[in-house]
Amino acid sequence: MDDRILRVVAGDPTPEELSALICVLYRTAAGRDGEDARALPPAPRWKPHGYRSPRSWTAGRRAP
Repeated sequence: MDDRILRVVAGDPTPEELSALICVLYRTAAGRDGEDARALPPAPRWKPHGYRSPRSWTAGRRAP
């Protein structure tokens, strides 16, 4: 388990406390620790597989 504890105290935060808070927020938002904590995962590639044009809905069918 991690021994680091984040405490909220009265008064103005020091620069060290602010930088520690920013680091914690970056790591929490990224969901991982380490050097690449700020790196976002790559976006998925766009694929048109689920799309059908409205013209294809009636193509080839004739009304009785």
